[in-house]
Amino acid sequence: MEIKSSKILWILVLSGLLGSQALAQIPYNGFPPAAQPAPAAQPAPAAEKPAAEKPAAAKDPPAQQQPAVGGVNKFDPYMDNHLKAPDPTESLGLFGQPIKQVETRLREYGAKNYSYAFGKYSRMSLSVYLITMYFDRNRRLAGVAVEPRPPYKAIAPDARRFFMDLFLDESDLSRFQALVSSERLELKFNPKSK
Repeated sequence: MEIKSSKILWILVLSGLLGSQALAQIPYNGFPPAAQPAPAAQPAPAAEKPAAEKPAAAKDPPAQQQPAVGGVNKFDPYMDNHLKAPDPTESLGLFGQPIKQVETRLREYGAKNYSYAFGKYSRMSLSVYLITMYFDRNRRLAGVAVEPRPPYKAIAPDARRFFMDLFLDESDLSRFQALVSSERLELKFNPKSK
């Protein structure tokens, strides 16, 4: 009986050690694990001399640390919509305008912030509709999608007309890719059409 319990004890101790090593390598909350201290250099035996050392003047300069890529204030190419907005000098309704101006314009009609993703989209809610505004690298409006929020399932015809007038402002619809259905209204600027 004592042999079995000692084997079980050893198995538990070893699994605990292996488990703690594996857990030490898992990042916590997305942060990388703390840097491990470098192992202490073992002193060379006194009898041996190191092979040819560089003179003090010829030693390599210390390596420069590179700034972190993808920091908080930097543009991340993985968060790009790959959309192109029209030139702001063209008169295409709200398309091509900076996203802050578009949000301000929607707030005039009573829209409220819903969610925001840097480099991807800005979402606002207006009445029972959810408006998702997609922007390009320069943070100008390049696409918009309107859909009803649950429990509603369709966009009213008057609301569809309102959103078309608001975003396009009598612009040429042939310059856009449009998806118009009872459940969704989607407009994206098409830079290839002129």
